[in-house]
Formats: sequence, C-alpha cells, structure tokens
Amino acid sequence: MRHFGLGVVWGLALAGCELGRADAVGTPSVSDDAPAVEWHVGYGTPRDEHVHEGIQTADGGYIGVGQTDDGAASDLLVVKVSADGDEAWQVSVGQSGVFDFGIAVAEASDGYVVAGALTEEGKHQPALMKLDADGEVLWQQVYSGAGYGALRGVEVLSDGTIVATGYTDEAEAGFLFIAEGTGLLLKTSADGEALWQQPLSVSQGAKVRALADGGFVIGTTAWTESDVENAVIVRTDASGAELWSQSYGGENTVQAFDMTLDPAGGFVLAGHTTGYGAENWDCITIAVAEDGTERWMTRFGQPRGFSGRYIHDECYGIQADPDGGFVVAGGTGDEYGAYSSCAGEYGCSDEWKSYVVRLDADGEVVWQAVYGGNDRGHNAAEYIGLTADGGYMIFSDTDEMATGDSNSFGFMKLSAE
Repeated sequence: MRHFGLGVVWGLALAGCELGRADAVGTPSVSDDAPAVEWHVGYGTPRDEHVHEGIQTADGGYIGVGQTDDGAASDLLVVKVSADGDEAWQVSVGQSGVFDFGIAVAEASDGYVVAGALTEEGKHQPALMKLDADGEVLWQQVYSGAGYGALRGVEVLSDGTIVATGYTDEAEAGFLFIAEGTGLLLKTSADGEALWQQPLSVSQGAKVRALADGGFVIGTTAWTESDVENAVIVRTDASGAELWSQSYGGENTVQAFDMTLDPAGGFVLAGHTTGYGAENWDCITIAVAEDGTERWMTRFGQPRGFSGRYIHDECYGIQADPDGGFVVAGGTGDEYGAYSSCAGEYGCSDEWKSYVVRLDADGEVVWQAVYGGNDRGHNAAEYIGLTADGGYMIFSDTDEMATGDSNSFGFMKLSAE
C-alpha cells in the first residue's frame, strides 16, 4: 500500500511514557476528547494517487498536491475542493512514462504555487508551477541541475517572491522520501524567475520557513559520520548562505519530514525514529531553540494496541496551533505478511489508518486519535492542516473513498476541539 516501495516509514511514542505500546495486542490509547470527523471525501483519477501536502485556501476550500500513477511512472496531480468537500477542479501535469510529481503547495495573492518535479530532457528536475484560482496553469519553471532533482518545500513571502528547498544531483528517479543528492535553497520572483540558488551542506531540503530577520530555516534529514540518519536544521541568512546547521538524534536513527515555527521561538520537527527505545518505527517530534539547542523530544505510537514489533506509526505533518501547542499526523499500520491482528474497533493492523496526536507547548500529549473506521480500507494521513474554524484537515491516501480501484486524495475534515 505504502510509498511505491520507495523511501521509509516511521512512527511516535511519548518521551518517558509510551502510550498503548505492547509486545502483544494491548488496549488502545485513544482519547475521548479528540475531534470528530465532520466529513470525509476522496477525489482523483481512476488511477492510483498519493497526496503529499495540502492547505486550506483563502476561499475556505482545500487544495492537495501529489502524484497519480501513469502506468510506468507518475504525473503531478492537484485537487481542489470547496469548504464543504465538493470537488472544484483537478489538474494533472506530466509526460507519459516519466516521473512528474508535486510535493508542496503555498497560496499566493492570485493563485497557488506548487513545488515538485517536472521532466526536462528525460530527467525530472526541481520545478515550480503557478495555478490561478480556477486551476489554470499560469506558468511552469524548471531549475535544471545534474542528475534528478525536485523541490520538497515552498513558501510565498509577503512581497510575492517565492522560496523553495529540495535537491538536485540525485542518481535515482522518482519520488524519494530521502534523497541523497545535493540540497538546494532557491528564491524566485513572483513569476518563478530564479533570483538566486544556494547549495546546502545536506543532501536535500525537506521544508523551508521564512524568519522575521529575513533569513530562512530548513528542516531535513542527513546521514551522520556514524552511518545513521539524523534530523537536521539548517539556518541561513537572507541570501541563502548557511549560518549554521545542527543534527538531532545522535546514535539514534531520526528522520524529519516536516517542520513548523514554534510560537514560543525556535522550531519543531516531526518525523520518525527507530531509536530511543522504539521496537519498530515510532513518530518523533523535536523542539529546537532559535540557536539550534534541543529543548525537548517526544516519541509516541501504537494507538491501536497491536504488536509493537510489526506496527509502523508514520507521522508526516506538524502544525503549530494558536494556543502554542502542536498537532501531528501520519499513518499507522503494518507491512508484514506474516502478521495481522483485528482486535478492537479501529480496523485490522494491515489496514492503514490516520493517526493524529495533539501536543501541548512542552511536547506532552493532550490527546491522540485514530481515524478511518473499522474494516473500511486504508485511510493513511500524509499531511495535516489547520482550518479557519479551529479544526483540522487530514490529507490522506484513501482507498475507502477512492474514485477508482486504488488510492485517491482523501480530504477528512475534523471538528474544532
């Protein structure tokens, strides 16, 4: 079900207090005060889709970006829905038989900027695409480099310019959860014309955020000298030149896929780990001060109480809530043919469900929940967004709500707490 067989999977467990973990089937730790599902829809093509990121838009609707299988490779796919979950439009862009895909999206004053990869001269390259409010393509820009490349994170700045991060010089084609090329930070005009491009000291940039001093912070993953992967933060000045970088995890494998600014100052990473006592992959969040000093770490997982030896708890998105806390989302399930358990009300272990965890400002768990229903197929969260009414939007890979026989982009609206 997961990830085209490429990349990795992951999970979470609370520092100092593991929630619902067990060597055999245990009692799920799902909170009674978690938000309810208001509506759940899925859209796409008759082919297999995977959503990577999404946001609520200024008109109250939602937009998700990702890819759709074209048989041999993939096309970039964007789906827009209304505030009530009705499909507004979808756009597919790409060349047959090669990899084109979207990974991130940001809203501009006159449309949406999609970051990902488009193919040029047979190899996918870092690319931006601008859509208007009706889904019409206004422009596409490809930023060619050596090998394969892609942009994984994007922000539109207050003056309309765009900053994006990703990688180039990668030997392997296709969507990769962790690329091993050369990281890049790119700034463009509002029309996508490159203003400057800086290499990074890491193999890829995953997410980028603009800072009040005009500089930028990049969250990502990199190999260490001890041959394990660590989460990394890279801090740059306004021209993209590196000021410092810091890794997190030490001898523990820690992979970071999303990052948010901490309302109290600093940054919070979200990803997954096999370290810190995890039996398999557990989700992890790491809070970092403005100078890169680690403030706290939280690991958590096993919300359905299955065997910790087999369950992957994969958290892909994090958002800072207005009260200073954080909400983290991903998928929970197993990928082992020799194991299956169907105890409880949250579906069998090999059915992927959405896993959402609410943390307070110090990383303590406020509530956690599983969404997707019992025996309703796969509904694995790939990202989470805040909504204007105080709720949340889960962007998921869903075959329960699919328009074809495989996955579609899922949009699951959660109520305010």
